[in-house]
Amino acid sequence: MPRVGHSERRESVMKDRQILTAEQFAALRPDLPENGRWIELVEGRLVQLDPPDDIHGNVVLNLSKAMADYLQTNQQGSDGYLCFELGLLVHRDPDTIHFPAASYLTRGPRFAESDQIYIDFPPRLVIEIASTNRRRRGLVDRVKAYQKWGVEEIWIADGLQKQMHVVGKGRGAISYNGQQSLSGGSVLRDFRVDVGALFKAPDWWK
Repeated sequence: MPRVGHSERRESVMKDRQILTAEQFAALRPDLPENGRWIELVEGRLVQLDPPDDIHGNVVLNLSKAMADYLQTNQQGSDGYLCFELGLLVHRDPDTIHFPAASYLTRGPRFAESDQIYIDFPPRLVIEIASTNRRRRGLVDRVKAYQKWGVEEIWIADGLQKQMHVVGKGRGAISYNGQQSLSGGSVLRDFRVDVGALFKAPDWWK
């Protein structure tokens, strides 16, 4: 009997829409288009997201630099680290793995999880970027899932309104416009960044 190759297995899964476990998804992901970079697992099924646009990229670049500067100079935050596009296994049976723009972790050795496809414990902070309609769709459910899982704070960069929305444990969302500064709250004490600057193309990157 001939062996089923990776491409045949990928096409079969995408066509049949069979229910996958997190482990099956992780094994399949390298064979998906773009190495599965813009594909999530939602209740066991593959869900395609839009590739990031320019606003998404600007927010990631600006926020990563601001947080890197903070972590290098702030002793209290030095034990934490930022991971980008790390999968979060927020629910089991059926399994759901979301890939937010960034996650802030303080558990274990620094950057120990950076090479993992997903983790099964909640970060302290999750950063989502609502840059396209498909990425905005279902965002309320994502936030609820993060909160139920135990994430302390969720930051949502709204690419349409150029605002940042912060959802903390036990309270509703607080919105910050382009003339305000975003603070790190209880997770990143003394961290501050201008919201308007987050959405601009960074000069230093050019």
